[in-house]
Amino acid sequence: MLDISHYTTNRWVGVTPPQVPFVIQRIAPKGMVTLLVAEGGVGKSMFMQQACTAVALNKPFLGLSNITGNTVGLFAEDPDVVLHERQARVMDSMRMDMEELSDRCFIIPQSDTDMRLWVDNRHTKALSELEAQLAQIPRLQLLTLDNVALLFSGDENSRIEVTGFMSHLNKMAARLDIAIILSTHSSKSNDGSSLRLASGSTAWINAARSVLELKKGSDDTVSLKLRKTNHAPAGEVAELTWKDGVLYRPEGESFLLASLRQKQTRSYILNEVQRRQDTEQPLSSSHQAVGRYLPDALRSQSAGKYKVSELNREMRHLLASGELISSKKNTRSSRGLRVADAASEKKHPAHAEMAIV
Repeated sequence: MLDISHYTTNRWVGVTPPQVPFVIQRIAPKGMVTLLVAEGGVGKSMFMQQACTAVALNKPFLGLSNITGNTVGLFAEDPDVVLHERQARVMDSMRMDMEELSDRCFIIPQSDTDMRLWVDNRHTKALSELEAQLAQIPRLQLLTLDNVALLFSGDENSRIEVTGFMSHLNKMAARLDIAIILSTHSSKSNDGSSLRLASGSTAWINAARSVLELKKGSDDTVSLKLRKTNHAPAGEVAELTWKDGVLYRPEGESFLLASLRQKQTRSYILNEVQRRQDTEQPLSSSHQAVGRYLPDALRSQSAGKYKVSELNREMRHLLASGELISSKKNTRSSRGLRVADAASEKKHPAHAEMAIV
């Protein structure tokens, strides 16, 4: 039974609101569903497969940084031969071998299987089994579902059905602590507004925490736009093009500088956390830890070279990725942050078998 007294706003007094971590910078918030909308043939499936690959291999995705971890892509439309050929193109574009992706990324063809996740206004056994298997994969960060037309067997125009399906996926993302990207087709009656972007009820847009649009431009160009977001600035994300059969974002100077700055900030944080841990003066991720709150302490220590906002953002990223650990007690019996043991806590997750039926 709901205990209203438990939810007094006193619990927020003196506590800094946590920032929502993004598995993929700006576009895929963790613990939530992102809706990817595009017309047929624009590149939704390639987008999904490239996203799974980049997150699994700790590579930028179309110029966007990400949290590294295992990934699963479920493709209800494409057979294995198509996925295999597409994945080969992705690996070639990254100049990496398929073996380097082993046990980190699961690309699942379901074109010859009834993989409906929602029927008769309720989730199916297939969706329950999918979540149970996903829960067994260590360090899972991203699930992509392609696409609504084959996974949702309800009335796409019914606000109640669509809201129920999206609510279930959002709760599943929160339970698994992952980002979910769900693809769907553009509305034929799109009037240019965000609410009319996807085919069917406006509930598809309303129930998604983030909405992306892939739109074909002239020649081989494709625009990626963040049409709705609860946790990041909306607007243009990137202008893409097709190159050697994959989506590609020309890396301009501004992105390279931003990426370098992120790496420098994260390296500075990790070095200082380790140094303070070694000297028994651990930093903290809690705003209530006066004098030890990492963003404030390191901003002051660096004489303003780093802003509190960027230190806070990169600290949250390192915590979400597992590179930093916030422990009640470390080896020195002190509360605070410590750097993860690369050999046992972060790198190379254990092998996980995946067999969706």
